[in-house]
Amino acid sequence: MAAHTNRTAVNKAITDIQRFYESGRKSLEPYPNALPHGKWVKLTVDAKMNRDRYLKCRQFARAISKPDLKRICREIEDGGFPVGVQHAIRLLRLPENQRWRFLQKIIAARWSCRQLTAAIQQKTKRRPIGGRKPQIKNQTDAVQKLLRICEQWSRLHGVIMGKKNVDQAVGMELSPAIRNELGRCDSAVNRLYRRLLEA
Repeated sequence: MAAHTNRTAVNKAITDIQRFYESGRKSLEPYPNALPHGKWVKLTVDAKMNRDRYLKCRQFARAISKPDLKRICREIEDGGFPVGVQHAIRLLRLPENQRWRFLQKIIAARWSCRQLTAAIQQKTKRRPIGGRKPQIKNQTDAVQKLLRICEQWSRLHGVIMGKKNVDQAVGMELSPAIRNELGRCDSAVNRLYRRLLEA
């Protein structure tokens, strides 16, 4: 480890990644595929994570083997740079054969998460997922934008599930778990739409 390295920060980064991985493995053991409906709250509270982070820890544990985890931790320790959980999550956006090279670049160049994201976007030629930040002027504007999104969802869901033509329903090729989630989402969006109309 380099003499100028903050050893405490590096050790903490390694511990954080190990704990993140173990949380994912612990979740995958009883639920290797989809998480059961109705257990989200308890699972995320027990893991002390929000839903998004909980899904990412599962994704991380699914994509990384235990030997790979040991190698990641060794690379961080030897390189002397505290590569964090957010770095590790972003590396999953790359094909498996490119992750090690990027991990070494992170350590050598001391990349922040922002710098890593920019490098990945340049490598994959993909635009940021977030896009432009929506501009909301007032409550009426917010309601109108939400109504449009609900209407877009309704049209998309109708096409996927073949509401007009069941024979052309692409959604029937999806797993039952995904179809069930789509149905629940559609019900929730419809309820929101009705409330928005009353606003």
